[in-house]
Amino acid sequence: MDVTNPLKIYCITRNSNHRNVDRFLSIVNTIDLRSLNIFQAKAVGLAYDNSVWIYDDLEAKLKRIRDDGSLVSATTDIRQFVDAVPDPALISDQSGLVYLYDTAKGVYIFDHYGAFQKQVSLTGWKDFNVIDKILLAGSALFFQIPVGQS
Repeated sequence: MDVTNPLKIYCITRNSNHRNVDRFLSIVNTIDLRSLNIFQAKAVGLAYDNSVWIYDDLEAKLKRIRDDGSLVSATTDIRQFVDAVPDPALISDQSGLVYLYDTAKGVYIFDHYGAFQKQVSLTGWKDFNVIDKILLAGSALFFQIPVGQS
């Protein structure tokens, strides 16, 4: 579930549906993710352009879809450039980068086009957030991405 924008809440249900819910918790639309060949969606996050990032665990890809159900973009298979496939708990799109957080493996960072930038081995955080390329756990600063680097 992503509640970054409380007026536009996104959630994924167990039967592989993506739902957009308004502030009164009424279902605005439902997208069958199976029609996009997404059979094991693990995490969802609001994208910079009001589309949605979804992590497809079966294909190990981060995919961006619109509210109408069309696929905007997808990363290459993440298994090609990392040792361990992520099991993300959260997707955050902030400051021109997309952060995929796995509590056991750390943060996987992508640009808006889906190109992998780096992996940061910060694990075990319960409350993960990103503000202006600063990674936060709860209210404490734990890691800042150097300016000028992705």
